[in-house]
This record gives sequence, structure tokens and C-alpha cells, in this order.
Amino acid sequence: MHADEWKPVAGRGHVNARQSRVRPAVIVSARGASGGDEPRPRLRLRLIESPRLETTIAGSGILAARMDTRLVYDRFVDEQGFSASHLAILDAVPFRTSVLDVGCASGYLGQELQRRKGCVVSGVEYDEGAVRAARARGIDARQIDLEHESLDVDGFDVVIFADVLEHLHDPLSVLSQARRAPLVIVSLPNIAHWSARWRHLKGAWPQEASGLFDRTHLRYFTHSTARDLVQDADLVIIEEHYTAERLPLEAKLRLARFRQSAATRWPALFAYQFVFSLRPERS
Repeated sequence: MHADEWKPVAGRGHVNARQSRVRPAVIVSARGASGGDEPRPRLRLRLIESPRLETTIAGSGILAARMDTRLVYDRFVDEQGFSASHLAILDAVPFRTSVLDVGCASGYLGQELQRRKGCVVSGVEYDEGAVRAARARGIDARQIDLEHESLDVDGFDVVIFADVLEHLHDPLSVLSQARRAPLVIVSLPNIAHWSARWRHLKGAWPQEASGLFDRTHLRYFTHSTARDLVQDADLVIIEEHYTAERLPLEAKLRLARFRQSAATRWPALFAYQFVFSLRPERS
């Protein structure tokens, strides 16, 4: 990934330079995310493909340093649409459920859940300005510092952590508080993606405004450690989605058609983000 290929955009989460597409992939085993259904003990693997490598937008809606830059992302969403990981989250939320969006920023994701899925959405957010913007969108948002205050998930059907946990000092503690909810949805970037490994090989660990090396990231996850985080929080994966990005030498060797199979077969290397649907571990 070359610096001149990317234009940093301020906001929340991981965002494509163009509008993402969700393409169905081979389903290893399936469970439909329908409201009120008891999850079956099967794991579905679905690949989410986007046309360009997603870039991490500085600001998850958790730390004060991000402040009003989230509002810039709103304009980006208006112009370009949601990223592949956000589309995967939208797809995973059941219809007509009550949702808590943790790190809701200015409420763009919650608003879309209301529109597409008929959900009742509440949000928690660090930045006061973003809370006001979320309320203007019809989100029942309140200001909270997740690092120092408890997370109350009682009464919610779904709790979402969309590009949030990597910005926390203690993501396990925060995620563990969500296990009282029937369904938890988490998206995390993959620091072991091939593009990051290439930069590691060259001895680089850049500090950037966006991308896998977003300077506001406090924690970094691989496929293995992301799954460890979930297990340590006493949560069980019921669905796992992958966002697929361009492959090494893709243009020269015409490899674009192999993105899906590569990310499905080797997610640790070729998945750019992991989107987990989780349920509490039964005792």
C-alpha cells in the first residue's frame, strides 16, 4: 500500500475509498440471524468483499482526541456509502430488535439500522458533540467513558462494537460486560493482513492517520488473538465474516477473482477485518 494511494478521512471505523459491495461467499455452515431464534451451535463463515483496501478512519467515538472529526466521516458515508465491515454488521443484526451501539459516534450506523431493520437503537459515546449529533438522528445516545464507567446492556437484544475495541486500553473488560446480551457483534482489523506483514518485513511500523497502523489504535489483533479475546470474554462465535481485499500482485497476475477463496481459506493472512457474531457461553 503506497501513501499516495490513500487520502485519510476523519471519522469512525474502517472505510473504503469507494462504496463497498457485499458478495456472498461459500458458507461452511449456516445460521440465520433472525430475531428471537435460539442460535444453533454451528459456525458460518462468509466473505465480505470490497473493491479497495479499507482504511481505518481515525476515531472510534471513544477517545477524546478524536473529537468532532467523526462528522467528516458522516459526509464520507453520504458520498461513498458504508464500508464492507459496516454492511456485514447491518446484515448480522436481526430485524426489529433493540440495539446498543457502543461508540456510536454521530449515529450514522444506528440510523441505518432504524431505516433498514426497524431497530430501536441506543448509543453510548465519549464525545459530547457526537452524542448531540446522534440524538439529532433519533438515536437515544448518552455520553460515557468506557475506560472508567460500566456498560449497562440489560434489556438490549444486540450490542455492537463497530471498530471500537482496538481503541481501548482494556478491551477484554469492556467486551466482557456485554455478555449479558443475547447477541454481540464485533468488528476488528487484522494487523497480520499481508499488506501489514509486508511493511513489517521492511522494518516499518508507521504511525498514520488511517489504516491498520492508525495511531489511535491501542490494541492490535490477529485472527488468533481476536478469537482469544472473544473466548476470554466468555463469548462463543456463531458467525464469522471476513472482508476481502486486493491480493499481492493482483493487477499484474489478474488475481482479483481469487480474493474470496483466499480470504476464506487463509483469513489470518488475507482477511482485512473480522466481523464476529457472538452469544454468551452457556454454563
